[in-house]
Amino acid sequence: MIRPVGRAAVCIDLLMECNMCDKKRRLLSEKMLLRMRLPRGYWESNLNAIPDDFLHKKYIVNYLHKIDKAVETGTGLLLWGNNDTGKTGIAAVISKEVRRNEYSVLFLTSQQYLSACDSNCVYDDSFTVLQRAHNVDFLVLDDLGKETAKYGNSQGDGSSVAVSVARKMEDLIRTRQSECRSTVVTTNLNPSAILKRYGKSFINLFKQRFCVIEVVSNYSWREKANNVSNIGGNNGGS
Repeated sequence: MIRPVGRAAVCIDLLMECNMCDKKRRLLSEKMLLRMRLPRGYWESNLNAIPDDFLHKKYIVNYLHKIDKAVETGTGLLLWGNNDTGKTGIAAVISKEVRRNEYSVLFLTSQQYLSACDSNCVYDDSFTVLQRAHNVDFLVLDDLGKETAKYGNSQGDGSSVAVSVARKMEDLIRTRQSECRSTVVTTNLNPSAILKRYGKSFINLFKQRFCVIEVVSNYSWREKANNVSNIGGNNGGS
């Protein structure tokens, strides 16, 4: 049984089997991939590379078949699990399919996002990277939690660095949710660790417009929605 977190009716509908005919898929040019900032190592990634017996492949396929509704409602995905389980590759596949459906897409690591917060890095003639991260139709925020490699101890210990990092991450997700913009987040942190590091109001954001999936091994997923819904009580964040 699929039990996504928050806005459950929307999440369940997006993950359920879809009988829609496939849309005509556009080819992605090098210019498009560069503008997405997708790492070159993932340029060749595609849905066909994921075996059909991959437990939750069908849910990702159905999510993509209904991507118009996902973008309209701002519904995203939280993919969490151990190292080397394919989370980033899955996010790359999703981002490419979304771009083929004519939506704007940006792929950033959490460290790249924090760097953009601390500088005026230019994205193009119209936007900084920070502005693009807030306004793009579909954002992939990869490796949440690994930004601490550059930004010091951010273990939820109350230090000024930890508080600053948590606030910047929360501001990004909260702003995008308020504008109904979809986000895919990947992380090695389990929901309890996310709560400890970023706080209750941050983890509560994932109860609103996210389908939460634990990636447990290569091509073997299982969803752990309750791990989020049972954390920090059932009240909304501040």
